[in-house]
Amino acid sequence: MRPYVHEFDPRLYSDSYLLSHVTEAQVQAAALDLLRAERIPALAVDAGGAKLRGAAYRALKGAGIGNAGAIVKGGAGASFAGLTDIIGTLPANGRALYLEIKAPQWTRLSKANCMRQARAAGKPTDDQLEFLDTMAAAGALVGVAWSPEDVADILKGARK
Repeated sequence: MRPYVHEFDPRLYSDSYLLSHVTEAQVQAAALDLLRAERIPALAVDAGGAKLRGAAYRALKGAGIGNAGAIVKGGAGASFAGLTDIIGTLPANGRALYLEIKAPQWTRLSKANCMRQARAAGKPTDDQLEFLDTMAAAGALVGVAWSPEDVADILKGARK
């Protein structure tokens, strides 16, 4: 049993939130805003290294290197598997914070005015769960968030 929520439960979210089709990027931006408001130093991590690989590819192509794609692809795994979307440090005690951000379920209203799932909520991968488990075992505050309210709930756990 994991000491943190890691499965999406749509009953915990308002219909209006699920109908608004919030993206992972929007949840991450709101989570970072909340952490900033709480004066918790944190940053978003491009765990897959996509931005870095894209910049490297453009630079190599611009320099006339014909096999830029092969060179950059060899650099996949800029970070280790499962690294979370947000990392931070709780200022009160220096405890590490790792947050995996996912998009919530999207719903729509059917013609009969019933809520229907339009897209499933994002799910953490096995690598992400293993990373969170490892960090939690080492004493970090960890969690999976589908909304900024989830982040607030995770932080409440640090204040107990």
